[in-house]
Amino acid sequence: MKQWFIISLLVIVLFVTACNSKIPDAPTGAVVASTDACLQLEGRAKDSCYSEGLHCSKIGEISMRDSCVAELAKVKVDLNVCNLIKSDQTKGYCQEQIIEQKNDLTLCSSIKDAYWKDNCYFNLVEKSKNGEECSLIANPDQKTTCFKDIALLKKDDHLCLFIPAGDSREECLFKVAIASQNVEVCQQIGGSVNRDSCRSAIAKASGDEKVCELIGDPRIKQRCHEQIKEKLKK
Repeated sequence: MKQWFIISLLVIVLFVTACNSKIPDAPTGAVVASTDACLQLEGRAKDSCYSEGLHCSKIGEISMRDSCVAELAKVKVDLNVCNLIKSDQTKGYCQEQIIEQKNDLTLCSSIKDAYWKDNCYFNLVEKSKNGEECSLIANPDQKTTCFKDIALLKKDDHLCLFIPAGDSREECLFKVAIASQNVEVCQQIGGSVNRDSCRSAIAKASGDEKVCELIGDPRIKQRCHEQIKEKLKK
């Protein structure tokens, strides 16, 4: 009977040890607070102490433990550590942060949380400046912002055409036309008045009065010439 009790006790100890080992300890040099100092505290203060030292397995409160594991994963640059997080949203954040560090766009698809998956694609496309990859983003507003940002950065009106027809596409073409001072881009804008306004803006930005002659609306053309003359006087 005594022997059976000792064996049972050993099994329990081994089980507890195995559970605690699931969350890795903080790497050398990353520990801010020692476990001895944390033992003197209670409740949330103790959890916060363990969190500062990245002793995540010792934290009782689940959301704080998840946040701690996310920070630990970032220090280790290890996606597998993110899998120890309970909350899908926090896990998504963790994965996005690691993938950004790895700078590997192909890994974004492994994120289940839609918000962090889109952020992963958005942030890495902004880094790579490969505008066509904006199409990987599911959220329509974020996708449009991505195409606009890269189009303007690269002065590439072709990327504006990935945006659904409407005000956002028009705005993208207008800004790219002015940035590149390419009058031909204005031709892709809908509405004769908007196209003439685009040409006028380019004329003013470049100081080239000849561009004013390409304007069809007489009032906009006249104002264009006036603005150029005013600019030359300054």
